[in-house]
Amino acid sequence: GPGAAVVSFSDITESRNSAARARKQENRFRTIFERAPGFILLLDTAGRIRLINRVPPGQNKEAFLGQTILDFMPPESQAVARDALDRAVTTGESVSFDHVAVGEPGRLEWYSSHLFRLGEEDGEQGLVLMANNISERKRMEAELDYLAFHDSLTGLANRDHFIREISRLDPAKDEGYLFFIDLDNFKTINDSLGHHIGDRALINVADILRATFRRSDIVGRLGGDEFA
Repeated sequence: GPGAAVVSFSDITESRNSAARARKQENRFRTIFERAPGFILLLDTAGRIRLINRVPPGQNKEAFLGQTILDFMPPESQAVARDALDRAVTTGESVSFDHVAVGEPGRLEWYSSHLFRLGEEDGEQGLVLMANNISERKRMEAELDYLAFHDSLTGLANRDHFIREISRLDPAKDEGYLFFIDLDNFKTINDSLGHHIGDRALINVADILRATFRRSDIVGRLGGDEFA
């Protein structure tokens, strides 16, 4: 009759609880994303950066968004990253690769990256790139590699490296000269003036030999005061 009304009630408690749980989960993942020690990038399938958790010191995060990861790499690393993108998109496999990319302004750094495909979002596929700076590890590897083949005092090839390089020569094709050089009275220098002066003498001899011979020649310290 007049003045009557129909009121309908729906229990939305579960819906509100679900929304609250979703917000809580989103905040949890956002915290993990922002505080992760390495770099996490959300990409589209062309490698364009849609979201990034952090950038190298001195860089502007906004300058990265919308650019492709290739834009921040030198050509040799672009080829490696392009292949990784193609494999991740076409096969769905996770791809790990090392590459060089921008670090602090004016510097290139080494990174170890792991790339994998994300589930479709609104019909569009995405990729996740997780990267860690490994420049210090690469520097140490290069230093160890150098020490394995060079004399630590003079920087010339060590005995093993010198013999290895000589053994690669073909006597039937490669012509050249082999010089063995030692220092007269070197023991007297060490005994009378000290080993630090003896070391300085060895370094000076190495510098003379390095300046005398061509860069393509093999010059080494075989040990003690012996050079070749």
